[in-house]
Amino acid sequence: MDEKFKDFAFRKRGIPSLKALLIVMGVALAAVLAVQWIYQRTVVARREEARLAKWTIQGPPCESVDAKTYDLRGGARAKKAINFGAVFTRQYGHVECSWMGAKDLMAQNAYVVCQFTGPNVIKVETSKGAFYFVPGVGQPATVQVRKDVPRCVLGAKFAG
Repeated sequence: MDEKFKDFAFRKRGIPSLKALLIVMGVALAAVLAVQWIYQRTVVARREEARLAKWTIQGPPCESVDAKTYDLRGGARAKKAINFGAVFTRQYGHVECSWMGAKDLMAQNAYVVCQFTGPNVIKVETSKGAFYFVPGVGQPATVQVRKDVPRCVLGAKFAG
């Protein structure tokens, strides 16, 4: 049979080789990774910077007291509690909490930060015991709990 009269079904088709397929997949993967990298640098990094700015509070330490003084200064009437990795009890105001520092897969560096509008007194209960703070009425405060040890500072950037 003459070559030019061969039926279409018998001609050799141009099926892409495995090599060409791998090249196309590699280029596609590189494009996806480039877009992901750009997104991380432009969107996620800026969002994380804003989050850190909101939750990183510098200020003088809250007054730390014992259980008896805590009760006398208003702790006996403190009934508002929230469980967020630790139990936070306050007498007045609002609270907002977040997890910070979780940069590894196991979240070993994660810790809790809570901001209070004006709690008067704060009790933090962790596996290491109860800790008592008296920021005062109307005084914003931020409590950070790392490895079950709370640290309280006066000041907050409470958004509500």
